[in-house]
Amino acid sequence: MNRNTLRKKLDELGVNPNFYSLDGHLSIAGIVLQESYGTWTVFDLDERGNKSDTKVFASEDAACHYIYLLFQEQVRLFGRSR
Repeated sequence: MNRNTLRKKLDELGVNPNFYSLDGHLSIAGIVLQESYGTWTVFDLDERGNKSDTKVFASEDAACHYIYLLFQEQVRLFGRSR
């Protein structure tokens, strides 16, 4: 899975796009995906800019699947965010 596919799948799940950044932008509070030299990092960014729950992946596919599963579980527990 790549970022474009993930974006579509999150939209289908009803996840508000303000809850994530798949381009590494740090202007949101939520889940951020960053790529650097072939390494993909996923973390939760709070409103003060603090990172937590950082996970590092060797591929875009693995990182995107991880993010999808995170939001799939949130939707299952709390419902759609839109």
